Amino acid sequence: MPGIYSYADTPVDPGLFIIGAEADPAKLGDAIKGILDIVNQVKRSVDSKDVARGKFTLEKSIIERRETMQGKARALATAAALYNDPRYEEKYIESLKGISEQHVKEAARKYLQMPRATVAVVYPESAGKSREAVEEMLRHVVQLSGLEATALRKLTLKNGIRLVLWETTSAPTVAITGIFRGGVRAESSGTNGVGSLLS
Repeated sequence: MPGIYSYADTPVDPGLFIIGAEADPAKLGDAIKGILDIVNQVKRSVDSKDVARGKFTLEKSIIERRETMQGKARALATAAALYNDPRYEEKYIESLKGISEQHVKEAARKYLQMPRATVAVVYPESAGKSREAVEEMLRHVVQLSGLEATALRKLTLKNGIRLVLWETTSAPTVAITGIFRGGVRAESSGTNGVGSLLS
């Protein structure tokens, strides 16, 4: 089902702001361009109602995580391990109250810079387009949005593992992501549930 989500993965050190979506393959280009257009729009103007809704959603998610003893224990342990402060979430909730539209715009301008973005797509072969056609379409979309289209290197190791390498000099870091077949589509009646167990 089509949908969109976003989250920040920034526990302690500089991390990632991630935007993901599921879309009709036939509308992939429009979906990516639409997301990037919204990112650029946030840098120019932010609706106060959207900021209030975002603050409410964040606070609500934190409170809901602590509705059980297990949730409270996990929250305290995580805050102690990452921030050396078991009560960090309480301070975080308090700091949310001071966030304004201007703060959001400034953060968007500082961190959501198009030349530093990475666009990755999982496209089904059954959708009918060749790999070359999908790559060309993506290259066109990202160039329209101000991103730098960089060539990918694809390698297959002797053990069958396929690697996709992309080099960028915009940040002094290395990011590695592994994707494996799993879930109901990759399991038989005898192995059903293995993916959930491993994850």
